[in-house]
Amino acid sequence: MENMVESLALNKCEFGDSHPDVAACLSSIGDIYIKRGDYEEALEFHNDSLRIRKEALGENSLDVALSYLSLGDIHASEGKLNKAFEEYNEALSIRLQCQGENHPDIARTYHKMSQVCEQQDQLDKALEYSEKCHSIILNTLGGNHPGLADALTTMGNINCSRKDFEQALKFHTEALDIRKRNYGDTHPSIADSYHLMAVVYKLMGDLQLSLDYHRKSLNIRVQSLGGDHPDTASTFLGLAETYMQKGTLVEAIEYFIKAAPIKIEKLGDNHPELIDVYKNMGLAYMGLKNYNPAVEFLDKSLDIAQEELGPHHSTVEAILQAKDGVKYASAE
Repeated sequence: MENMVESLALNKCEFGDSHPDVAACLSSIGDIYIKRGDYEEALEFHNDSLRIRKEALGENSLDVALSYLSLGDIHASEGKLNKAFEEYNEALSIRLQCQGENHPDIARTYHKMSQVCEQQDQLDKALEYSEKCHSIILNTLGGNHPGLADALTTMGNINCSRKDFEQALKFHTEALDIRKRNYGDTHPSIADSYHLMAVVYKLMGDLQLSLDYHRKSLNIRVQSLGGDHPDTASTFLGLAETYMQKGTLVEAIEYFIKAAPIKIEKLGDNHPELIDVYKNMGLAYMGLKNYNPAVEFLDKSLDIAQEELGPHHSTVEAILQAKDGVKYASAE
């Protein structure tokens, strides 16, 4: 980071504040903040980079497309999926104009759009974009390219959403094999594959295999990303939810407690992702007949859900029912 900041200062001194090299430095610093999970800082630097690139290079520059992609990544990480899709679509339009329909960069853009559609449960669109991505990469880069693993991963996620778990595992296993051949056994992308396979096994009801794959993912993520990274928090949550389904509530709470502060630090106190975290913590404490913290965490979940989803959302109703359950149980 220090070297990039020094480079930014030197480029501003030599070229002025609106030169493309300044935009490139701003973008690089923004990328560092993305890796750290500091999305507010990342957004500021990438927006500054986009503004300079538009002014210096024009609206349809490939560098402008890169800025849109980075902004899309930030919004996707923050859960702002409509905004992320808009940014990716802007990048796609520029790239199609500049590079044609069969360039690997087009495939990478389709991949990002597919991921967003999958998260929004637009599975037909997600599959369409993912198949386009897969086809372009296979034809242009070959069957052992890391980008193909990304496409296979998304196809696995889509099939998981469709409850075709065997097909999902097939795609995730193919992606894992490609990543191991390219990166070795301890790369963060290997952890990503393990994490997703753990999710599939949990949905299939094989909780022990799910725990095993989550632990594999956790070991890599702590080693390569650190214990306070958002991806590490996702693994903590995966372990917590699997232990909860298994009925091992003490272990579930232990991992919820590890995940929650990371989510708060990276996303803020009222991010929608915290709704389920707090709700599940409340339910776990309820299961242990520890009713005071159960009410505390259900109230936290309820406050965020009412603010973010509205008072009549089904999630709000479910939390209220859980609170009634706690009230009834504690009165016995």
